[in-house]
Amino acid sequence: MENDLLQKELKRREQIKEQKLQKKNEPKFWEKKHPVLEFSLNLLKKYVSSEQFQNKYFAPFKVKEIGDGAYMISETYISNAYLFVGTDESLLIDTGFGLSGLKKTVEEISKKPLTVVLTHSHPFVSGGVGEFNKVYIHKNELKYIKYINKININKYIYNLFPLKKIFNIEENAYVDKKAEFAALEKDKTEFDLGGRTVKIIHTPSHTSGSCCFKDSKTGIVVTGHVTSPLSLMIFPSASALNDYSSVLAKLQNEISSGENYSAYGLKPLQSTGTADLKSLVDSAVARGNTSSFSKLIHIRFSDNKRRVLVYFPAKVERRELKERVLDIGIFKYFVNVYDLIVNMF
Repeated sequence: MENDLLQKELKRREQIKEQKLQKKNEPKFWEKKHPVLEFSLNLLKKYVSSEQFQNKYFAPFKVKEIGDGAYMISETYISNAYLFVGTDESLLIDTGFGLSGLKKTVEEISKKPLTVVLTHSHPFVSGGVGEFNKVYIHKNELKYIKYINKININKYIYNLFPLKKIFNIEENAYVDKKAEFAALEKDKTEFDLGGRTVKIIHTPSHTSGSCCFKDSKTGIVVTGHVTSPLSLMIFPSASALNDYSSVLAKLQNEISSGENYSAYGLKPLQSTGTADLKSLVDSAVARGNTSSFSKLIHIRFSDNKRRVLVYFPAKVERRELKERVLDIGIFKYFVNVYDLIVNMF
């Protein structure tokens, strides 16, 4: 009897072992063919490679004059850089997502001495830094931008999405040079370009070193991700929401005299957009930190559905939080899982 039970158990274990081996040898999800996905991508690729689409949308840098001597340079609709040209110098705010050619595009607009500054360190606005000799950023962002530039994460993200296939992006099309970074001087309040100044406004929010920039000639305020339609307050270095509300109140006064442009979109944000966002943030603050949901991400929409706030409830209040991971840890994790995901596309 005992011998029969032993034999059954051994047989059961052998079956489990065979099942595991069979499962291990099965093709992974990304190794299988997905006809619907492939058909959809090919159809999309055929459309965007058409002459009509290319002429209308894909440059890959689309230049739009948004004011006297002020230009928006949009990179494949993913990220915007902004160029302000004075009588003596030019200022480039942000460097796109990382395709080569931004510097050439800037030089086609102006060949005056150029200063480059970033609104913050994240890769969606800092990808092209390697095309420029020196790049300025707030001191709180230095450790992050150096790490992001070192691992060239933009190339990973471009490959992860179908963008590489859709736009026929070659391997050598990415900026892979390393840049030199410098912190904005503590007492520096503006860039004097000759005939116009661009004011530096420290706006800790999306990241602790986020900055906005206001042009004196046009009144245009470049806000990066501080007032973008999708407001992500999920990185550990992001401000608490009640501090974010104070920043938005300060920005409302700056934006009232001109247009507001963010890192995304080809049109200026609505004049009421900052007020809508502040109202959304204030409603989240009023809701408070619900302990049972403190570890979950919350998503809230404005009444007109044009603003989205994504945040951790644990960061609602103004208080010191023990951060278990730095921003750079998130990017490092992304790179580690990249090889597992990329072949799905």
